[in-house]
Amino acid sequence: MKYKNSFGIVGMLAVLFLTLSLASAASLSVSNVNAPSSVLSTAGSFAITFNLTNSGEATNVGFADSVLTSATGSISIPTTELLANQSKIITSTITFSAGQSGIIAGNIIADPSGLGASQTIPFSVSITQQSLTNFCKSGVKNASDLDLSVDVKNNGEGADDEWLPFDDVTVKITLDNNKDVKVSNMVFEIGVFKDGSTKNYASSMIWVSDDEVKTDIGTIQDGDSADYTFEFKVDPSLTDGDYRLFVKAYQRSKEDLLCQDKSSDFSDSDSYSTISLQREDATGDRAVVVDVDALDQPINAGCGDQVILSPTIYNIGDEDQDQVKVSLYNKELGINIEKTIDSFNQGDDTTEDFTFAVPSTASEKLYKLSFTTSYDYRSSTDTYRKTSRTFDAQLKVAGNCIAPTPVVPVISANLLSAAKIGEQLVVQVNIKNTGNKTENYVVSSENHDSWAQLVKVEPQIVNIAAGSSGTATITFNPTVAGQKSFNLKVLYSGQTATQPVSVTIAEKAGLFAGGFGGLGNTGLYVVSGIVLLLIIIVIVLIVKLASSGSKEEF
Repeated sequence: MKYKNSFGIVGMLAVLFLTLSLASAASLSVSNVNAPSSVLSTAGSFAITFNLTNSGEATNVGFADSVLTSATGSISIPTTELLANQSKIITSTITFSAGQSGIIAGNIIADPSGLGASQTIPFSVSITQQSLTNFCKSGVKNASDLDLSVDVKNNGEGADDEWLPFDDVTVKITLDNNKDVKVSNMVFEIGVFKDGSTKNYASSMIWVSDDEVKTDIGTIQDGDSADYTFEFKVDPSLTDGDYRLFVKAYQRSKEDLLCQDKSSDFSDSDSYSTISLQREDATGDRAVVVDVDALDQPINAGCGDQVILSPTIYNIGDEDQDQVKVSLYNKELGINIEKTIDSFNQGDDTTEDFTFAVPSTASEKLYKLSFTTSYDYRSSTDTYRKTSRTFDAQLKVAGNCIAPTPVVPVISANLLSAAKIGEQLVVQVNIKNTGNKTENYVVSSENHDSWAQLVKVEPQIVNIAAGSSGTATITFNPTVAGQKSFNLKVLYSGQTATQPVSVTIAEKAGLFAGGFGGLGNTGLYVVSGIVLLLIIIVIVLIVKLASSGSKEEF
């Protein structure tokens, strides 16, 4: 019974303690939060205000746990005392470094020093950029009679004022000095800024010209002019939108004293031209490109050399790619190499190595190496739905090359007709292709003019597959009898094959054609007999006629 009373007393004390604790706790609530929707990137800081009410006991409210979840900066709020049932307007200062983009987001946390629940005030503020309107740092200075000309040309897929990623662009700057004095130590500089931004994207371009972003021009005499052409490929990582193209001419280390950035060639306020940038359509044939222009061309190699090409591949399309295949191909050199790139997102680039050996029997000449990219990958069928155009590089092969053994066809001939004067002589030409590819053979005859006239060759061109045979016929009109010869001539792949042919041409058919020299003894006896028989017949006829004529009839 004693113990039961003790437990009861302890329970009552616990309830009393909790009651007293609750009665002494702070109770915070937040209202009327006031935060800007956006701030300039150059602002450096902004304020957020809100009402903080304590409906509980007095407490000191701290904000040390407040944190930024996006962007770089800090949150500053002094500790605030709130009495019971008191409200105060709290001002928080958000400080951030200049030049940032995107949003500044975070959580302001009001902590009643452990006496009650904390309150969280989330915020998100967009960072906007102040559009640049002049390129000279201190504005135009002493630029009267300094005339600036700007000529922009897009040599790629887009227009002069509408660029696509990886377009080749030239910007020619000319400065005419119409002052009465020379100007020295002059510098030309180019700038590319996105609308609403003070960040210069010129340095991120893929530069082709020797000088990037700016170049020293030196001294320009009175009445003279100077010019320079900047050339670059449009940065593939740039996002869609409008950009501003600026140029300026100024005196090195004295830009605040002499600077000109105005030109009548500009489309906007004589200070800049607006350039619209649009990423490539991912369904086109240029969404993923290979930068072959950056390779040192022509690529020089000798037969048997190992060649390593390391081009950069860019996704300039408007979609991310799960997988991309890059292929290098040349049939003559037996090159067929493929590389796979995973998770290739918009604006991404990567460099891939393609290694191959030049065959020892390659011809010494210029070869075209063709790159293609395949994208819009479907994992369900393991196929690519899009293939790019070709991006070609030049390979010059010279040195250490072994001339390949020529593949000579087998040529033969046989007569299809009698070989005699007065009749057409038809010769069948038989050709066997002993090579490993289909060939066209051009058939002709030579060295026949002294004994025959060429009538026709049919067909003149014989197409024969590898390992197969074909035929043609050559027709002559023989003009001289005897043992004669001519050459069958066959042209193929820049080479010539000949086959000598002999033929005996007989005299024209007739009784005594050609005399008796060729008949032999037996032939002479036969002929002599025939002649003797004919003489006897003639004598008999003469005798009969004479006998009948002497008989008189009446």
